[in-house]
Amino acid sequence: MTKRIALFLFGLCALVVPSIGQVTKVSTGYLFRIRFVKGENLKFAIPVKVLQNGKKEFEVAMSANMKVVDVKNGIATIKGGVTYPGSNGAYDNRSEMVTNRGAVLGAGNLTGVLVVFPKQPLKIGDSFISTVPGSAAAQGGSSPSDIAKAKYTFKGFTMFQGASVAKFTFKTSDGQTKGGLIVGRKDGIFLRYFVSFALPDKLGKKGMRANVTMILQK
Repeated sequence: MTKRIALFLFGLCALVVPSIGQVTKVSTGYLFRIRFVKGENLKFAIPVKVLQNGKKEFEVAMSANMKVVDVKNGIATIKGGVTYPGSNGAYDNRSEMVTNRGAVLGAGNLTGVLVVFPKQPLKIGDSFISTVPGSAAAQGGSSPSDIAKAKYTFKGFTMFQGASVAKFTFKTSDGQTKGGLIVGRKDGIFLRYFVSFALPDKLGKKGMRANVTMILQK
């Protein structure tokens, strides 16, 4: 069972791609856009904890490497993937084209699994609907019908590791999937992403949850 869930978590984490954002103050709020930098290479630690009825079942340590290969007219080509137990340090490299709002062009591996920021500016307390990274894998599937959507709320700015950051929380309508993300306000780096999923019974025992965190490595 442990191996089976570990493979599922590998699929989930491989779909969670970090974004490089830019927060701009405008008259009606704050505009969130992705500012990709060609040649930028980001590395993340991904600790995963699996719980059963609130008690720890096991933990898995993963890592992610994402590189911006090219940027043209605001559209970036991103290549990267994750290492996981048993991969012997090898990355499952994927290549996708992403717009400056987080939308994937074409029907690639990352379609529907990135947080897509709204076109309009956001005021503190505003909400928008977007996809939940990794939600298809959380249900043991990969089709568009498996991709969950959640209500994201802009909570405002706070300090994190000595820098000003924008904070978001999110939750699906059934409350089974929830989490948050932090985006750097000055340099726009995606610093941390957290999500808690209820795991389907077919992936293991009943009452199981996976808590996944992505942490930018300085």
